[in-house]
Amino acid sequence: MRRTRLLLAAAVTAALIAPVVPGLAAESLVAPVLAHHRLTVGVPLVAELAPGDRLVGVTWQRGHATVEVRWETALGWSPWETQESEPGATDVPDGDRGVRPGTEPAWRPRGVDRVEVRVTRGDPVHPQLVVVGERRTRRWVAAAPAYAAATTTGEERLGPVVSRAGWGADESIRKRPTYQPRVDAVVVHHTVNANDYAAEEVPGIVRAIYAYHARGRGWDDIAYNFLVDRFGRVYEGRAGGFRTRAIKGSHTGGFNERTVGVAMIGNLDVAAPEAPMVEGVARVTAWAADRWGFDPRGSIALTSRGSTRYPAGRTVSVPRMLGHRDLSATACPGGQAYPLLSAWRDRTWRLLAPVITDVVVDGAPVHSPEPVHIRARLTAPASWTITVTTPYAGLVVTSSSGNGDQPRLEWDGRIGGLPAAPGDYQWTATADDGVHGPSDPVSGIVQVGVARRFNPPTG
Repeated sequence: MRRTRLLLAAAVTAALIAPVVPGLAAESLVAPVLAHHRLTVGVPLVAELAPGDRLVGVTWQRGHATVEVRWETALGWSPWETQESEPGATDVPDGDRGVRPGTEPAWRPRGVDRVEVRVTRGDPVHPQLVVVGERRTRRWVAAAPAYAAATTTGEERLGPVVSRAGWGADESIRKRPTYQPRVDAVVVHHTVNANDYAAEEVPGIVRAIYAYHARGRGWDDIAYNFLVDRFGRVYEGRAGGFRTRAIKGSHTGGFNERTVGVAMIGNLDVAAPEAPMVEGVARVTAWAADRWGFDPRGSIALTSRGSTRYPAGRTVSVPRMLGHRDLSATACPGGQAYPLLSAWRDRTWRLLAPVITDVVVDGAPVHSPEPVHIRARLTAPASWTITVTTPYAGLVVTSSSGNGDQPRLEWDGRIGGLPAAPGDYQWTATADDGVHGPSDPVSGIVQVGVARRFNPPTG
């Protein structure tokens, strides 16, 4: 009793002094909320949805089930839709521990307040409807808050990545990551939610997927290693430090070993992925191919550990960049996205070209004869060229070329021995390693001012 009183007193004291203690404050955080409703085979269940609810799914302890879902709209009940289902941990040995079989999530349409679910066939043990929402809560936190939308990590080829803190992951609901020695292939998925979401909605969408995977299905964490939204932004999925370790996901039952899962946020059965999303998926794949040294246009032999398409022990030859349906009985990653995989592989290969980075421009604005220096770095040696062109006709006024990983150019602000006219001149750096095709060019502006002095050429 005395210890309980001391702990309570300490908690009260901390609450009273928190506003003046550096690094300790009450922050408004988003916490997942899951509601569970018991189901009976053959008996429909209607559930009311709270304002913060985002998706529903059905899980069970063991067995198999066919599940249908429909929504009450302003025009009445929508048609029944059969939800894809996935096995549990006992059926797929390479899955996370203690996983319940269940359906893919069904996303709540806008303006809908009721959902009806029924299990039409099967022998599921203890089936239940899981409704995933979230609410805001306040808790004492030290150092950085758990939700910081601008937090990013990343690498040159991959580009910026929204970290788990950036999308508001509640780290208390996940388990420890499982690591693997390397990655041999990238599996592309889609999340099957609506495609017209706004940019600010994406963190909430990712949090809902995470909550359903980790608390509804019992996976160790969110299933995917990465997610990409329709704006091309890449999100860190499963925790564990993707920059330094190969993290095992739960994205493709039976084939999670030595694969990375990247999910497109949207329903790519009803619409093709937008160009930024296509590029984001290509960047993730190029990063993985570079990180673990494989050709994304090649093939790999993978051995099933028991999937919905291939029995345990079956070895299949598949592309290094492939769709979920290539390994499982599913339509994922969607009929509008799957045909793009061949072009995706080519784009990914192109992205493996050396990246032009760390550009430094010294000496601008240019006042002839004082020179400007342009320096850059390549992620791998290649043939490179830097040019400077006029603002009025795009004519090349100077250029520099070479081989190696350190492009550079010096220009004294003259054209044909005479000072260049003042204005904004464009510089462009290009590179080609002779294998992957030309790198994406990098360009910028060099401002030219009035010459400091001019000594006309003699003779």
